[in-house]
Amino acid sequence: MANVDTISQIFEKNLNRLISQKPKMPFTRFANFKYEGALRNSGDEVIVSISPKIQMTDDSAKNGGDLRKTSLETIAISGRGVKKTSLKVDKLHNYGEEYSSLEEIQTTYNIGSERMKDLKVAIDEVVEKGLIKVIDAMVLANKATNELTATAKLTVDNISTEVMRLRTAMSKKEIPMSGRKLIVSPDISALIAMAKILNGTDDASQAAIDGWLGKFAGFEIYESNLIEGNKLYAIHEGAVNYVRQAINAEIQKKNGSFAYLILGQVVHGGKVFDHNIERVYVMKDA
Repeated sequence: MANVDTISQIFEKNLNRLISQKPKMPFTRFANFKYEGALRNSGDEVIVSISPKIQMTDDSAKNGGDLRKTSLETIAISGRGVKKTSLKVDKLHNYGEEYSSLEEIQTTYNIGSERMKDLKVAIDEVVEKGLIKVIDAMVLANKATNELTATAKLTVDNISTEVMRLRTAMSKKEIPMSGRKLIVSPDISALIAMAKILNGTDDASQAAIDGWLGKFAGFEIYESNLIEGNKLYAIHEGAVNYVRQAINAEIQKKNGSFAYLILGQVVHGGKVFDHNIERVYVMKDA
């Protein structure tokens, strides 16, 4: 027990972290994890059926405007055109650490310990980065409709105008105002702050969310330090589907030594389904 206590004291002193190593993760907060129970292992796949939007045909002018006569005629039938798409677990991340004894592992990875928190952050971070990559890939495949470029270099003077362009793009697709999120890189966050366009919020619980900046143009705005480049992600909550599973974790004796290894694996994957594409927009700086 004395050895365990000594080890505990050593790790308590040494396990400090740079604040920059604790990333903000708003993408994970607003993703849809509904298929997480169905997809568990690497390579697992779920097939999703997508029905097209119903389009009404205007037959008002038929039969010289005689609506009664037209209403008695056979209605033209259009094909449903149901499409199928899939979400697959296609990403795998491993981690491993070496320790001198089982007691050291037990102490370091004790429930509620700093190292357990580090492990959770590591898993969350690969999922957060995976979500961003899924969105970027979807936008790259649909540049004409889902990617906007600022009309000029983003500055304090034009940032509000460009955010309104994202708002307009969503409104034209009849995306509900409720649930609209805007996630921006730190440099864009600074411009928004300096432009003083954010409303103060009375919602203390929302204000406590890590990375929360405020509200503007119908968006709840958040900052992410994992975004590469100066970009703005306009996302309707739940538009991106994702799954993550920690499938393996074990302790092994290191061959030919007295050391022990703690090993783990996390599988994950995501998709912006076709019926959700119009709920996601990305704006790049000019």
